[in-house]
Amino acid sequence: MTDCQDWLNELTYTSERILNEDLAALKRMPDRSRIERYNEIKSNEEELNWEFGKECSDFLTSSEENRLRGEIRLARLLLAASFYAEGELPKAMEDDFIEAELQAVVEFDRYKQFDALDQEQIEGRIRRMEGEVYELVQEYTSTQIANMDDLIDNPEVQQDVIERLVDRYNDRRERIRQGFFVYVETHGMEHMVESIEEAIEAVADASSEREQIKEMLQAELNDLETSLQTGFQQQRKQLESQLHCVERDLASETVDIEEVRAELEDIGGLDDEVLVELQTAIARTQTLETQLGENIEQLEQARQKAQQSSDSRREDATEIVESELKRITEQRSELRAEIDRLQREREQIEHARDRLEERQQDLERQVDDIGRSISSGSDPAAEVDGIDGSEVVSASTAKLFEMDYVGRFDTKMHEIDSLRLPDRNYNIPDGYWERRSQRRNRAPHMVQLLDDKNGEHVESYPTNPTTRYEITESQYLGLSEQTEMIIEATVYSDLEAHAANGFDATAADIEDLLGFVNDAVREADRKDVTYLLGIASPTGWTDQVKSKIATDELARTHYSRQVSICLVDLRNGSLIYDESDPVVADNISLFERAVSAERVEACIETIQSGYLNEIGRETIGLEEISTEHGFDRHIIKRAFERLEADGRAEQFYVDGQGLAMDVG
Repeated sequence: MTDCQDWLNELTYTSERILNEDLAALKRMPDRSRIERYNEIKSNEEELNWEFGKECSDFLTSSEENRLRGEIRLARLLLAASFYAEGELPKAMEDDFIEAELQAVVEFDRYKQFDALDQEQIEGRIRRMEGEVYELVQEYTSTQIANMDDLIDNPEVQQDVIERLVDRYNDRRERIRQGFFVYVETHGMEHMVESIEEAIEAVADASSEREQIKEMLQAELNDLETSLQTGFQQQRKQLESQLHCVERDLASETVDIEEVRAELEDIGGLDDEVLVELQTAIARTQTLETQLGENIEQLEQARQKAQQSSDSRREDATEIVESELKRITEQRSELRAEIDRLQREREQIEHARDRLEERQQDLERQVDDIGRSISSGSDPAAEVDGIDGSEVVSASTAKLFEMDYVGRFDTKMHEIDSLRLPDRNYNIPDGYWERRSQRRNRAPHMVQLLDDKNGEHVESYPTNPTTRYEITESQYLGLSEQTEMIIEATVYSDLEAHAANGFDATAADIEDLLGFVNDAVREADRKDVTYLLGIASPTGWTDQVKSKIATDELARTHYSRQVSICLVDLRNGSLIYDESDPVVADNISLFERAVSAERVEACIETIQSGYLNEIGRETIGLEEISTEHGFDRHIIKRAFERLEADGRAEQFYVDGQGLAMDVG
């Protein structure tokens, strides 16, 4: 990997140096040096696309590669534009860029002094009709950069190059536009009729308010994020740690009931302060959205008046209004998405609070049951039968579950011939996933959690792996790619519980699900892609989650039509999804049979024939079956689930002995 990074640094060194220069500096370079640099960058681009792409295929994601390629081509464009500005292109560069691309660079460079002035200085010079800044804004509407949308939409333009060009000059372009608005607002335009001037003034007002709303929203979200991190998250972490301690005590071979009761009494609750802040933030954001809606209406009226005008600058004014309308409409869409995200955040916190209360109440009931089972004359530190084992999954079993699930999912993805997209079937060519897939996990977090446990290795613990595949669509004659669909499978275990106790005894709930949903919806909306997400839980899912999925409350129509979800219960292989959603329903085979059904059946038969009918046998231990018969722990766990469901036995868990079944 280090070799790939060194290679990449070498391939991008020259282009990065060029991107750090402006057009004036490049024009001062000798012609021969510029041509040599141009040819060197072009050669590096070829090497990046072919040799580097072959040898380091997994080093860059498709989006990173597209961005890097755009930056390299932009460096070539800057060198070519330095010749174009002098009146003639070298023959070797003539067919590499169209005139619109070259002219855009030259025009942006003319406005470079805007970078050195703040908004107040720019406005002052324009109001005083002073210097080149004043002259430049007078010419603004005659340049390509007055309406970059036309340039971006030009099919002959290399899209990735223009995207990087816009990124490079984004701040400068905004300063130029604001300067132009001030110019029109202060001086008007010669022979401009009232309707045209009103349109420009409306744009100036809307643009200024759009920036204010952006700053207000960012400040609101920053304050809220701080409250979430310092308030709710810390409280939640402390409560979960206390609950894990009680679970560990109840799972031990001896339990001091009075001590456990004291631990439970010390556990507090979550306050409502963060929920109140969230609701306030939602209300304020909705107010900002209303403001933008009013601005859009005003701009629409101004555009209509401008279109009806007979003024010669009607088209220029209309384009400026439409450009601002597009920006403000996009901002309103972003605000609506932010409101949806905040509402999901609130729902997640509400579920987290309710779930923690339920867990605490459940532990209190278990303590009361144990207390009643101990006679009044017995030692309070008495032997007990551990905790209910139906949802208990040890760390090593969870690790096997996730390895098996992700491995089988990857195999299916590489074997499948076609996938269902929202509007069609997509045939998968051989080798298609070679550079369109990636894996990640939370191993670093697990290592951090295990720091205090001497001798414990992360290899024996779950790490919540995720495997991801992307279907992409080529654009602009193959010069760039756009993601069309994301297919992702992930495994969720409570890593904190496994690190603290060596097991997880709680089924995944809505709170856990919403954590994945929020991230998926955010990415799907931002990229405008279909997102198929499979989430597997070694401890299963609560009935509340299953009910909501079945009634379509958490299906794709609830949060986003672009996100489709399938939940997998790794204990028994059952799938939970919205059958009316064709994206998940027609691709459901990807998530089926995550664990070998044949091995589970063989394990059940072994337990039935060798243990259940054995005289005097009261318990069957998971480790005993694993040692004597060689079944993997996650296979035995599934067999236990089946036998318990059939009423043949009950699962329980005792610390130090592990998972077992009561068959007496």
